[in-house]
Amino acid sequence: MHEGEGDHGDGARADPKPVAGIRPPEPLNLGHGNLTENWKIFRQKWNNYSILTHLRQQTREYQVALLLHTLGDECLKVYNGFSFTTNEDLRTVDEILAKFDSYAIGAINETYESEDDPARRHT
Repeated sequence: MHEGEGDHGDGARADPKPVAGIRPPEPLNLGHGNLTENWKIFRQKWNNYSILTHLRQQTREYQVALLLHTLGDECLKVYNGFSFTTNEDLRTVDEILAKFDSYAIGAINETYESEDDPARRHT
């Protein structure tokens, strides 16, 4: 390791600087393709984005606003229909992501339950 590359001399590493030029993921597409797969990809991209930009170092309010903005208009309508146990001003990114996890998984479960023969899947 070269001097100044994050080693404090005591073996501890400094937090790396956020990567410049990283854009948030594209808004989640609710209308095209498989919702569960689209959500999984969005969630992976969001997690990577939050790591690369050190999002956890921002205020809770900033994190929530950025997530809701990034999700896009379609998802904001879905979000507005969710019921939360916390007030809006105390809501966290993790709570919102958990609601969308349930929403995406719930949508696929409803599809399976409504099929005539659940053992027969389109491949």
